[in-house]
Amino acid sequence: MNDTCYYAYGFEGEPYAHIRGLKASERGGIVIFSLDVKPERVKASNGLLRFLKCHWEAFRNREWRHSKVREALSRITVREGEQPPTGCSIGNIFTGIYNQIPRLIRSLAVEVLFISSRQLDEFAMEIAKEFNQESVLVRDHTNGEVRFVGSV
Repeated sequence: MNDTCYYAYGFEGEPYAHIRGLKASERGGIVIFSLDVKPERVKASNGLLRFLKCHWEAFRNREWRHSKVREALSRITVREGEQPPTGCSIGNIFTGIYNQIPRLIRSLAVEVLFISSRQLDEFAMEIAKEFNQESVLVRDHTNGEVRFVGSV
């Protein structure tokens, strides 16, 4: 099998050839995370202050999500032979089913194409730090894995 493919969203063929020769190891992936902040992640002297800080952090995450994602993308290191991230798509996810119960969850999905698995994990760690999350869910297009990546 050769090292070049033109794969995105389940389509194979020439449409992505004009972007660049995409290596099979650089398909990118999706990072999904909550915009809300857990109370344990916020330092405060009392319960009321912690509550207010959590809501303030969640507000900041929603309002400045685009600039925070851009900042996280800019911090991805590019090693020799790797391509820098060319962009991403950001989408809101409002409802989810957890333990068979539909719930309203404010979350965000960021899809970055044409980066390696290593760069995707690095991006996920930066997102977790930027949005004050313990961990984020990562769906890797390169190898099909779904995993949690945590902030350090």
